[in-house]
Amino acid sequence: MRFDSSFESLIESFITRFQVRNFSERTITHYTWHLSRFQKWCYKHNIISPEQVTDDTITSYAAYLLQYRKSNGTKLYEGTRLKRLGLVKQFFHWLYTTHLILVDPAKDLIVPKHRSSLPDNLLTESEVNAILEQPDIVTVIGLRDRAILETLYSTGIRSSELVHLSVKYVSLSSRTVFVRLGKGKKDRLVPIGERACSWLQRYLSDARPSLVTLRTQPTLFVNVRGRPLNRKVLEERVRLYKKKAGVTKKGGCHLFRHALAIGMLENGADIRYIQAILGHSNLRTTAKYTHVAITNLKQVHQKTHPFEQ
Repeated sequence: MRFDSSFESLIESFITRFQVRNFSERTITHYTWHLSRFQKWCYKHNIISPEQVTDDTITSYAAYLLQYRKSNGTKLYEGTRLKRLGLVKQFFHWLYTTHLILVDPAKDLIVPKHRSSLPDNLLTESEVNAILEQPDIVTVIGLRDRAILETLYSTGIRSSELVHLSVKYVSLSSRTVFVRLGKGKKDRLVPIGERACSWLQRYLSDARPSLVTLRTQPTLFVNVRGRPLNRKVLEERVRLYKKKAGVTKKGGCHLFRHALAIGMLENGADIRYIQAILGHSNLRTTAKYTHVAITNLKQVHQKTHPFEQ
């Protein structure tokens, strides 16, 4: 049987490698989407198969991404642009090493590593508190949302991890949350504070029973139909409360994660403990917070040190 060399089937075969390596469904979806963008760009330029792609094609695509503007007129995020180029490079390297093409057109493409950066405007402690106080705790949904916000800030877990939390993985007595198959398909045990536990107890006693149905799964946070809370809806709720609190800084759930890391660093926590809490596989990912922390400490030093007055 002749090998189907269509772009679509080759991309599918390439993506299968990541599925075998247990990459998350979300990552697989993103990788597929990024490569499909390249494929469509090639089709627009009358390039219908990988064999027709040359080093000039790769250069032109890189230039296109650099000049591309989204519907709102802004450029692609640097991380997005580098991710697309990196996947294209990996794709053609795979085609070449598996002898599906004779020449690797992306061999000379240099894709620098993207330097992960923090938002320009991190939440202050007062802003965090203002957001936490926005849900109307008299209502079932408001009480649920208050418990969600408190959990996000206390544990620093990702929104994708929070929506998959099971009731049985939260221990109020030992004040721990077990994150099952977090980013990178890794498990970890995360501490959760007394205040957040108190709000979780109220939610479990006074709100969740009103939301669950006979078909409800053991998911901790559920919607009005008793189904697992959608991540998109979660982000929308957080942004809503942020707006109500008068906080104009960009971002959603991840802002609590950043605020937790910075706050713990400034209060003397070892960066390795923060790494364990956040679930970073590489310490360098966590180290990005140290720059912000030392900048804030310098400002405090300048304002409070006796010789600086």
